[in-house]
Amino acid sequence: MLQRFRSGSRLLAALALFGGGCADMQDTEAARLIPAAGNPQKTGQIPVLNVKLVRTYPHDPHAFTQGLEYYGGYLYESTGIAGQSTLRKVALETGEVLQKVSLPSQYFGEGLTIFRGKIYQLTWLSKKGFVYDLRSFRQVGEFPYDTEGWGLTHDDRSLIMSDGTNKIRYIHPVSFGVTRTIELYTGGEGVVNLNELEYVKGEIFANIWHSRGSLASTRALGRYSPGLISLQSYRRNITATKPY
Repeated sequence: MLQRFRSGSRLLAALALFGGGCADMQDTEAARLIPAAGNPQKTGQIPVLNVKLVRTYPHDPHAFTQGLEYYGGYLYESTGIAGQSTLRKVALETGEVLQKVSLPSQYFGEGLTIFRGKIYQLTWLSKKGFVYDLRSFRQVGEFPYDTEGWGLTHDDRSLIMSDGTNKIRYIHPVSFGVTRTIELYTGGEGVVNLNELEYVKGEIFANIWHSRGSLASTRALGRYSPGLISLQSYRRNITATKPY
């Protein structure tokens, strides 16, 4: 999801590629967001890092982006809105949609990740996810879950899912059972609205919906009190939308 905003005709690198890339940016040296010079700011006990926007790319202004991943030189995108939700493959440099399938009208597309040659896509309220062949976009399966579906990424063994609360669940990629749950807290309170997820070198990055441009980060092992990354500097280039 990465905040429910879109940016006219330009997709900011802040949305598409962060910390070396999207969740599973496996074979690219594409544009990155890098920490701004200087020491991290502090908000109470929470370290806050700024970022520097280094590049933008064209993007469909009508796509209500919910899941996004860079893989094999292309963007793979899940878009939302019931009756308009899609799975699409997009040329990064031009924004051209190269391949697309539409979800049945009752589904609101959400988070997406590519794992072991398959695309996994969540839906928001339907408690159902879809599995697609990476090349053909042919649906090859589906899977249930008992929460809302928000963000999705993976490490080398598990799917990793958010549901809008402060919980992040590890999901077995075959049985789809929950194998582990972590909860994020700061100052004794849960960090809720964890949204789009990215996994980079052992660290999970989560967009915080309604936070007006913040990401939480936590080590996948051992540290459940997040740091924050501020994306306020690019907000002036983004147009808020109310698609539903």
